[in-house]
Amino acid sequence: MNSFTVLIIETALSGHRGEYVRWITCSFLEKKYKVILALPEDAIKHQSIDGLSDPMLKIVPFEKVLPGGVYHWIKKTGLIGSDYFHYVLFKKIFKKISNNESIDGVFIPFIDYALYSISVLGSPFPRCKFTGISMRPDFHYAALGLNVPVRRGANIKKYIFNRLLSNPELTSLLTLDEAMFQYYSETTPGKLQLLPEPAEYVKPDNLTVERVQADLHLSQGAKKILVYGSLTKRKGIINLLKAILRLDDSCGFQAVFAGKMEDEVLVELSKDDYKLLLENKRLLVIDRFISSEEESVLFSTAYCCWLGYIGHYRASGVLIQSCHYKLPVLATNEGIIGWQVGKYAPGILMDAYSVDDIHQSIESMLYDEKAYFYYKNNAGKAFVANTFRNAKMITGCSFGDFSTE
Repeated sequence: MNSFTVLIIETALSGHRGEYVRWITCSFLEKKYKVILALPEDAIKHQSIDGLSDPMLKIVPFEKVLPGGVYHWIKKTGLIGSDYFHYVLFKKIFKKISNNESIDGVFIPFIDYALYSISVLGSPFPRCKFTGISMRPDFHYAALGLNVPVRRGANIKKYIFNRLLSNPELTSLLTLDEAMFQYYSETTPGKLQLLPEPAEYVKPDNLTVERVQADLHLSQGAKKILVYGSLTKRKGIINLLKAILRLDDSCGFQAVFAGKMEDEVLVELSKDDYKLLLENKRLLVIDRFISSEEESVLFSTAYCCWLGYIGHYRASGVLIQSCHYKLPVLATNEGIIGWQVGKYAPGILMDAYSVDDIHQSIESMLYDEKAYFYYKNNAGKAFVANTFRNAKMITGCSFGDFSTE
């Protein structure tokens, strides 16, 4: 029996975090480690960890509370205050659990919660190995020529990040950011490891496709433009809607918005301009959590996927998912998405702020069959290493290989 014990601390399971916590936990359980999963009290019954059970797993709830004075201080200080709060919270959780359990390593699925504080103040986990996943740093964008606004304080952010990497108790630091890994591999390789963001191709059978299409009211035979995930204004949805209004019905399209929508997008959709699109089934809105079965059908039956995000400069799991399904993308030319789509050519790069450019890009995708299959072929070749098997293997070895297998 392996005696190595990992403490995983996550403070929220919203968005992609729940799924991440699940497969990260499984990666250590598969290594025969004992896992203690610390979650906020209100997340214990979250659907993403429903059914997560193992004799080697212990789930421990904690209170994520803020005294009134601390809350107002964090509101005033923004990111810095939130960073320090998470640092204190991590320290408190570790101290409480380690009083009763022997902890060999701590894994933070989103270490950016407290990256600055850990870098400056040191580890909140005294005399214990720790590691985690970093997604937020952006100081390397300009050096790699990414299309982003000027990043303030890049040199300071780089210095702080390097301090974290030099922490003797940090065994490794995983990053989903392919550009970040390339930047460091060309300059100062070390503890930073690339964790290819995982996605999964699940081919639904014909009966499942027919049933889910009927349940979701998907138009059979239509060229579906899939907009997937947490649907916020930053996903560029409003400009997409304006561009869709210009499309000719003869191209037989259907825009499918699948995922929980923020209020601002719902207000936009309530306008008279879009009523006809909804009535004619040129626009389909599924405003709720999407099951894994529904997800596989949505991606399998889509014609292309929308990634025309605005002000979103980091990587996107939807891009990886689309490529696993050989699904061409309509993508912003900004940030990591623009950088990766430019590198692998799985779709069209566009100015996501320009309704004219979006309209032209959609028409090109729908009408230019030769270009479409070029993008489709490239999509199938991109991100082949981005599998859950690889992600689990890398994560499971992030403390070193203590497996007894």
